[in-house]
Amino acid sequence: MDIIDERKLPASAQEEKRRTAVKFWKKSEFIAEISRTQDVSSRAVQNWIKSYKTGALKHWPIKSAAILKV
Repeated sequence: MDIIDERKLPASAQEEKRRTAVKFWKKSEFIAEISRTQDVSSRAVQNWIKSYKTGALKHWPIKSAAILKV
């Protein structure tokens, strides 16, 4: 399996990955399983869930959209 630098993905793809992970978590899936299917660390999934719980998930902007508003 090739390692992909997630930071080089488009912002929309990064956001979709985060939202998908949270959706799986809400369906009572284990964090370890989510991290395997999303090819990220379990710590990353935990951080995304924490952001979701605090309400920060809805404020994750898509960078290209944020640039267009300026």
